[in-house]
Amino acid sequence: MPFVLRRYISGEWKRWTQIVAQNLNNYEITVFATFYDREGGAPLLTFSDTIPAYSSHWYNTRHGAQVPGGASTFDALGDEFLGSAVISSTEPIVGLSTVLREGVAGASQGLPYGSGTLVYPVLYRTKGGGQWTGYSAVVVQNLDPDDAITVHAQFLNSDGTVGVEFDADIPANSAHSYNTRLGAQTPGGAGTYSPLGTSWVGTAIVSTTSPDGIVGMVQNTMKGSGYGYMTNYNPVEQ
Repeated sequence: MPFVLRRYISGEWKRWTQIVAQNLNNYEITVFATFYDREGGAPLLTFSDTIPAYSSHWYNTRHGAQVPGGASTFDALGDEFLGSAVISSTEPIVGLSTVLREGVAGASQGLPYGSGTLVYPVLYRTKGGGQWTGYSAVVVQNLDPDDAITVHAQFLNSDGTVGVEFDADIPANSAHSYNTRLGAQTPGGAGTYSPLGTSWVGTAIVSTTSPDGIVGMVQNTMKGSGYGYMTNYNPVEQ
């Protein structure tokens, strides 16, 4: 799960994540959950859980849900957590992750394996009346459990030409975000995307030579007069 949040700021919940893991088997299984910070390093939280046959359990970084120990289990992540999670089992499972943020929400699918190249087909960097109306966070998760990897990112214009490209390193087991408005972990920060302008709608391709591959998701944020919404999706394997 490349994009996991737990943001409790100034006495208010701002953002949190609900992970759902489903048991596909006709018998009880054990799943293992591990949470990593975006800056890498040792896991901040690990736990195991037992899921009945054909059932699903929820792990909510704010409310706890079915997490062993309840909501306080996630206190180990702190109040400003931004990172990723790996949910695993020796038996077949599927999962999804829903990000809840300031009255909006978006979901993406958990992926069972990594790819060498991912395509993110719809991204935004737009302004209207001096205000941001659309921007995108391209999230990439390193599946190598031991080593940092290098990814190559290309942000393509609608005519197929390259608007921005860069190389970036991602620590073992961690996920980085390349945000067309805010920069996030983009080398050079938000200014890296200035060549795209502020009426840009395009695509990104992110690749690596790591044998473990990468997984990812996108969070598109759209705003306007009287409305605001967020859409999440998984990239396509090339």
